[in-house]
Amino acid sequence: FPFTDVEQVSESLLCTDTVMSYILKYGNPSLDSAEGCRAAVVHSGKGAMLSCAELLTVARMYRNFDRVKKWYLQYERNSDVMDWTVMSITENPQLEKLIFDSILSDNQVADTASDELYEIRRKIKKAESAVRERLESYIRNTSYQKYLQEAVVTIRQNKFVIPVKAEFKNEINGTVHDVSSSGSTYFIEPAAVAELNNKIMQLFNEEQDEINKILTRLSNMVAQNSVLFFDSYEKMLKIDRLSFSYGKEKILNDFSLELCGNGVYAIMGPSGCGKSTLFSLISGLLKPQSGEIKHDFERISYAFQEGRLIPHMTAEENVNFVLGGKKSTLAKAKSALESVGLGDDSGKYPSELSGGMQKRVSLARAIAFEGDFFLFDEPFAGLDEETKDNIINLIREIGKNKLVLMITHDSAEAEKCEADILQFNQLNSGIT
Repeated sequence: FPFTDVEQVSESLLCTDTVMSYILKYGNPSLDSAEGCRAAVVHSGKGAMLSCAELLTVARMYRNFDRVKKWYLQYERNSDVMDWTVMSITENPQLEKLIFDSILSDNQVADTASDELYEIRRKIKKAESAVRERLESYIRNTSYQKYLQEAVVTIRQNKFVIPVKAEFKNEINGTVHDVSSSGSTYFIEPAAVAELNNKIMQLFNEEQDEINKILTRLSNMVAQNSVLFFDSYEKMLKIDRLSFSYGKEKILNDFSLELCGNGVYAIMGPSGCGKSTLFSLISGLLKPQSGEIKHDFERISYAFQEGRLIPHMTAEENVNFVLGGKKSTLAKAKSALESVGLGDDSGKYPSELSGGMQKRVSLARAIAFEGDFFLFDEPFAGLDEETKDNIINLIREIGKNKLVLMITHDSAEAEKCEADILQFNQLNSGIT
């Protein structure tokens, strides 16, 4: 989070100087790409089964933790602040190794991931060998060779088949699983191998069930270690020396902001100082002219200062639009509108809603999207006191599990949201 304490700022600057001196003297540590790791850990915490690709990106980030620590510790250490920062990174070599040993690629689980999987795949290989041997007897049989388009065993619809000439398709007793585009070749599963093919399909189902068990077990382990993961990961999450201008007007100048953990942060400052521009840069609507924004949030929920509603859609349709516009998500859109007190107005168009009601539709849209990071630009503008209190409660609840940045001109509103207040400095270092 952005520091407001002078001592913290001094320590952070000292830490930055130490890191830069290390990099200049010894070079950068070698790190792997781990895009999406934060979202993967968040998903695991919700009970989701992570994919092979998600588990690998988590393992790569754990390997990065280890490499950063080893990179620092191998050289002369002369900073207590840097020591504390690096030593608070928690590697997890056991989980890292288990994932890398179990997952071979983004879509492949190793045979050795479990004894059960190893045995199932052994049976699959044995059954496939038996089917091929039986089918090759057809290919070698001179009585059948004239019926075949090619003397090969192939696979169609996960079944082992042989390619039969169209004019002889009735000479082979079996099931047709495919026909060539020209219609000259029928891919037939002879009745003699149907039972073996069915056994293979049963084994494939058992294999998938066992893979799901392995992925679920690893996902649960990721979730169990999520707190220490985030404590370590979030030290690498920051906005660094960001600058942006509109023409000759400097809006942001060497703006640095560290975003860590969950909670609500309220950015305050005079109108026109660049707060909304900062949000547009964070969300990717604008590109920095210098500096960089590093974050691993895959879904950002953004409630703009103005409603930005689609005029020809109802309130419910506007919210459902960010959910894909499916009938199956209408209930979720309606629920989000009810959470902001607009359940009875879901069928109205923007032109039929007041400014405050349009603002609430925008808030409902952001809530329904369920980002892992929330941006609220003046969320209380135009709302009556009762509605405002309801929205404050919603934001406070979101902040218990997500990072929330909001812009407000009222410190009392920020305090009710239990937010840390950050005063915006347009010309110097951004947050002071």
